[in-house]
Amino acid sequence: MQLFTLRNLINFLLGFSWTGITFYYSIPNYFLLIIIATLVGIGFVWIFFFIIKQIQKLAEDNSFKLEHALQKTGTVYLSIPAHKSAAGKISISVKGSQKELSAITSGDRIETGASIKVIGVEGGNLLIVEKNLTSTTFMDPLILILAGAFVVFVTIIALVSRYKRCPSDKILVVYGKTGGTSAKCIHGGGAFIWPVIQDYAYLDLKPISIEANLTNALSRQNIRVDVPCRFTIAISTESDTMNTAAERLLGLVHEQIQELAKDILFGQLRLVIATMTIEEINSDRDKFLENISKNVDSELKKIGLKLINVNVTDIKDESGYIEALGKEAAAKAINEAKISVAEQEKNR
Repeated sequence: MQLFTLRNLINFLLGFSWTGITFYYSIPNYFLLIIIATLVGIGFVWIFFFIIKQIQKLAEDNSFKLEHALQKTGTVYLSIPAHKSAAGKISISVKGSQKELSAITSGDRIETGASIKVIGVEGGNLLIVEKNLTSTTFMDPLILILAGAFVVFVTIIALVSRYKRCPSDKILVVYGKTGGTSAKCIHGGGAFIWPVIQDYAYLDLKPISIEANLTNALSRQNIRVDVPCRFTIAISTESDTMNTAAERLLGLVHEQIQELAKDILFGQLRLVIATMTIEEINSDRDKFLENISKNVDSELKKIGLKLINVNVTDIKDESGYIEALGKEAAAKAINEAKISVAEQEKNR
């Protein structure tokens, strides 16, 4: 068997290229992927060779004689040395059956792929051939055309597979050689990912809900309060913040992002409470929520996140200060109501 033929090269490229395309994203180790693709390519060469041999055996005519090949034309399969110094191999069709036969020549060396004509038989087992100067074979151009078409087809498939579209609920992050920046972030649309020098990943834009039940936080009056909150956050789609998210959050799952954000939320929540009195926290909820949003959002941007919403439920303190404020407000409201009723009765 001659290994270095155009037919074997096409078979090898077939196995190598499709293995590479199929497992490009499944096998992150490119060196291992090349080894596997090479082995599959070699396997394709042997499989096709075996199939061809079996087909030839099935088509073989037991009554075949070398004399039947006289004046037939064929192609050199294994180069034939000059002046009958050694035998080569030719591929020739005789009675509808393709055969590979040993051949010699009395002239100059005949290279693989050349067209030949059988002019005699020597020793009962060797054909004598010469270059077929009056006829040209159409197989070589056909093989070249098929090989070119195959290469073009594989190239188109590879290029199409490298164009990645970005869903509306994700950010496409292209990293590698991106023109001076650490990554290129795309929200909506798509991008072509250059093989070898670039790769890609997605950042999920789905909202993340975080329960932050802050306890024993000191207010401006040094009174400890419990502030149960629920924050809703997500990765930001602002241009600068997306790049920050790609640098800080790429590769992290929701749970890891949640833990990272929770530390920021607790810290900023304590800072906001420390700047406000119990009365402001309890009665002016709009101001309290505005301060939380302002502080938290600015810190979340540093890691590529944004605050969507914050909900604060009942605020409590161990000392009973808030409860006392409530009783005082209730007593004051009752007294005002009584005074109003008495004045109305007096005016009747």
